[in-house]
Amino acid sequence: MKRAALIASFLCVLSGCTEPWPERCEGRPDMALVPIRGMGAGNDALPTCVDIHVASRRDATATSPGRDNSFAVSQPNAIPWTNVSFAEASEACGRAGKFLCDKTTAARLVPISPAAMGNRTHSYYTDAIDALYPTGPETSHSDQRTLGYWDPDYAEPGFPDTVGSVAIWAAEDARYVVSHELPRETPYIVGALYEDIAISGIGRASRMDDADFRHPLLGFRCCLDARLVDVFEPLPPSDDYLLPEPPDVPIAEVAP
Repeated sequence: MKRAALIASFLCVLSGCTEPWPERCEGRPDMALVPIRGMGAGNDALPTCVDIHVASRRDATATSPGRDNSFAVSQPNAIPWTNVSFAEASEACGRAGKFLCDKTTAARLVPISPAAMGNRTHSYYTDAIDALYPTGPETSHSDQRTLGYWDPDYAEPGFPDTVGSVAIWAAEDARYVVSHELPRETPYIVGALYEDIAISGIGRASRMDDADFRHPLLGFRCCLDARLVDVFEPLPPSDDYLLPEPPDVPIAEVAP
């Protein structure tokens, strides 16, 4: 990480400086900008870069989850990285120079889903999956703020992999950490798991007391403060994180 830039950014955050906030995730083609209501100075919304795709391993393909655990990536046409504990997901994001996305109450995850996911109840099981599908084919995603700092209720279009995908780990909301003196390491699951099926349901987050819980249909997504996009970089890949073989997870058969 670039120490001088990190210190400058940190001091700016502490002092409440008025330097214009980023309007895009420069140098981060794997992420898109999402405004976070009520998280900025004054009436501004904190600009947060959110991974376009749910996390996968660096060497994952459309038919394999890969075996390189060096750090998480956001990439198209790859089997998601699942069967991870909360701590492992957090570390995988951290080694990528990002952080595990927060749960929904501060809208870090709510606005990236399509509006159709808003108040669904009767059609909730429509998007259930019992095997892993590759991430979406999209290689880019439009930033959710184009004129000033507005705060959409939902992304248009919705981010890939927010419907018909895995449930994901999420950390305690940053705002609640401060106001309620809660540890950020409090784990949540966004979506739902019912034995051998998962529902991505972005609008739903549940406290998970077992941080070591794992599930073949439970993955994660990484985020980053948009003001720090040029500060953190992924750590070098390491053979220490290389699995002897790809994990045994259920992969759906995709028609050619």
